[in-house]
Order: sequence, then structure tokens, then C-alpha cells
Amino acid sequence: MTIMGKYGSVKMLSSVFDPDKYSDEDILYVKEVLRSLSLKTIWKGFYEANNYSLPSKISKPECRIQYWYGDEEKDARGWDIEFVKNIFPETEFVENTGQNHAEFFTLHPEQFCDALNELIM
Repeated sequence: MTIMGKYGSVKMLSSVFDPDKYSDEDILYVKEVLRSLSLKTIWKGFYEANNYSLPSKISKPECRIQYWYGDEEKDARGWDIEFVKNIFPETEFVENTGQNHAEFFTLHPEQFCDALNELIM
């Protein structure tokens, strides 16, 4: 999909973004970023995000863990959420209303940074 975004038209790319959340200027910025990525970089990003193994024994962390997700992606993240609940039962799950995947970071960067600072301080 990322490669299609790199080579496809702006109109095609804009079809995968919610027009109520992303402006034409936002889509043009995404298009420019995708143009700057090599096919090798796109492939490595996909591969590393989707092909890794976890150790058979995972130690209990000594810090707080929060799992942030948008309510609009809850169904798509269902497997991930259940997996994290099983591995790290102390996890705080934070559902961001009106958001889809990664929109907390991309559309609300100030709130994202505030929440991150609160978590790590």
C-alpha cells in the first residue's frame, strides 16, 4: 500500500485519508514524504514492523505501560490488545475518542507529547 501511495496519484492517495481530518495540504505533504522514500526503505519498514520474534520468556517491566489506540481502530487492534493484556496484564489501555491508527501522533502532536511526558516523568 505504501508503494502504491508513492507511485499513485494524489487523488488515489487522498482516498485513504479521512477528508474531515486531513486537508489537501496534509495529503500533499504525505505524498512528498512518500516520494522521498526508496523502495528498499519502504520494504525494510514493512518487514521490520511485521517480522520479528519475541523471547519465550518476557520479564515483568519495572515501569508503567500504556497502550494507546483510537476508538476507530479498536476492532483492527483487537488481536494486539488481547496479546498485550496477556503478556503485560498491568497495562493501562487508553482509548482516544474519534481517532484511527496513529492519529494521536499525526493529528494531535501537542497532546501526544503531553501524554508521553506525563507517562515518562
